[in-house]
Amino acid sequence: MAVTYRLTGAVMAHPRRRRQAEALSRRLPVEFQNVVTDPDPSGPPGGYRTSRLAWSLVPAGATHHLLLHDDMEISKTLLERAERAVSALPHAALGLFAFWSSRNGAAVRQGALAGARWVSAVNEWSPTNAIILPREAALGYVDYLEGRDLSWPDDVLMHHYLRLVGVPTYLAVPALAEHDDLPSLVDNDYQGLRRAACFFEADPAQGTPETSLDLDAVPFFVSFAENDGAARTAVRLPGDGPARWNHVGCEEYLDRFGITPAVPSLPSEPGPEPGLAAPVWLTAFTMGVVHRTTGRDLADDDVTAGALATLVPGGLCHRLGASRAAAVSEALMPVLRHGLAAGLETAPRRRRSWSLRVRLVGGEPWVREYVADRLDNLGFAIVGDGADRDVHLDGIGPTDATVLRLGDVYGPGMPDDGLLGRMVRLASLSRTVEVDDSDRPVALVHVKDVADAAALAVRLAPGTFSVAGPVIGVGDLAETVFRVVRPVELVGTPGAAAPAESGEPVPGWAPSVPLDHGIHGYSQWLAHEVDFSLRDSLA
Repeated sequence: MAVTYRLTGAVMAHPRRRRQAEALSRRLPVEFQNVVTDPDPSGPPGGYRTSRLAWSLVPAGATHHLLLHDDMEISKTLLERAERAVSALPHAALGLFAFWSSRNGAAVRQGALAGARWVSAVNEWSPTNAIILPREAALGYVDYLEGRDLSWPDDVLMHHYLRLVGVPTYLAVPALAEHDDLPSLVDNDYQGLRRAACFFEADPAQGTPETSLDLDAVPFFVSFAENDGAARTAVRLPGDGPARWNHVGCEEYLDRFGITPAVPSLPSEPGPEPGLAAPVWLTAFTMGVVHRTTGRDLADDDVTAGALATLVPGGLCHRLGASRAAAVSEALMPVLRHGLAAGLETAPRRRRSWSLRVRLVGGEPWVREYVADRLDNLGFAIVGDGADRDVHLDGIGPTDATVLRLGDVYGPGMPDDGLLGRMVRLASLSRTVEVDDSDRPVALVHVKDVADAAALAVRLAPGTFSVAGPVIGVGDLAETVFRVVRPVELVGTPGAAAPAESGEPVPGWAPSVPLDHGIHGYSQWLAHEVDFSLRDSLA
């Protein structure tokens, strides 16, 4: 006997936007015209109060419920596609929108390349601007919010709830809703222009079966400073339990397939923003390689073109206005298309195999895990016993071993009880950062750079090497964190610099991860990968 699903919905709003919310609801059938407003509009900014009320009002008989923010525009085919998707993916959360600057937006682009209509989300905030939940998940979320630290945004709370209860999230390709750029009421205008990764008012692929795609890697492009851009990849980590994701450079991701991309000679100044051609090309190249791993044909259509057109503006939205970002995007589109074509023609290969067996000794467990994974991807055999070389990560070891004296290591996996972790966590929560004389300048080195140093040092004669970045003062570090994560206040007087570690640098090694991008990746990991029970105890 066929199961019958019933989809209902509501629009949530601040009372000051009730008129906009009612106008949006009138574009929907009567069972979607409920407008739910903030029960405490004079309280601290945040969407959780309204969403908790809205999700608690799922009508009797509804199997699924749609919740829209008041600042969304909707596709003409939203309900038709949503109802078909509910039947195709009845146990999933369905995100109808993903920001062009997000990893989920990048997942939408990969879905567009493959001709999929829905694509699995990565570990990131859930798209609560426009989302459908099964009834049980909606009511469960209401219970979940009771007693929870509500300093975290509603979209982060939703992500962790869905992950906790094992409800997968899929994203619409193209989006079925678009942000209309009303001023933010929840203190996130620092994010810049917020648009969908791919949206059409009239779906050019309407009538296509609601197929879905699961991904293990999602390349994305991000830029925070003038002439500065990075090609990154969100990679699903192996293992049981809830999915874990890490952010690595595209070149590091391609290493595991034995691919060393040869970035071609590119214009030095393609349009008004020089220096961005190479990372855009590399991002697109990696997208092509990832697409080949899906085994699907390339969907070279309007949806794909629309998704590719937002890659550059999305990566630049943190620092450029709409018109300038559009100009840069237009100038770089030939570069993007060239990189994608090159990636589509590059088959993933078996990684190179080296005979050197390495044992990692000492160091923080999270550092050891990252270094082991990186060395394994580079072809080293990571062993417990019978190693050809020991690598000591704690700065102490015998003369016949490779010993690394590390600076202040940071990156995904790092606990947030140190200076940088505390700054990132508090900035994420829009809280003041307090420092005192126990907080001293740091010689930050990204854990990926530590792994690269180990890969070089282990091939050399045994010795003791120093692996650290330049010393950064507390004030300068805070300025970077506040630019990359969120601007908040810094108060207090930090301590003086501690004596530097001695040791020779690893020949041929230099830090390669820009601090902006390292901190951005860490902030994403901290917000979306840390067990929520642990974070609640730290917040």
